[in-house]
Amino acid sequence: KNRQADIQTFKNSRLIGEGHDGLLVVIEETAGADGDYMRTTVAAENSDRMAQMKAQAQKEKRSLVEIQKEAAALWANRSFKGEWIEIPGQDGTWKWVQKEG
Repeated sequence: KNRQADIQTFKNSRLIGEGHDGLLVVIEETAGADGDYMRTTVAAENSDRMAQMKAQAQKEKRSLVEIQKEAAALWANRSFKGEWIEIPGQDGTWKWVQKEG
């Protein structure tokens, strides 16, 4: 919870985005101590998110992939206009777009 303000700042700066697997992804690397802090913060958030998704999958007796897909949709929906989100491309791959309206 304490890292949410930092994560939002990184998202506002377009440095990170919401991936298709419910995890954050570093879009633009930053050098030095600031970059180290960003990567550490993203890694800690992703660790917590993954633990929650695994627990939910086990509790609901569903696949982790299914839970991740739902979490990704939730995080993308919660994202603000202009933030990076990963969406399915027409060729079956994933692509990064900035969320609209």
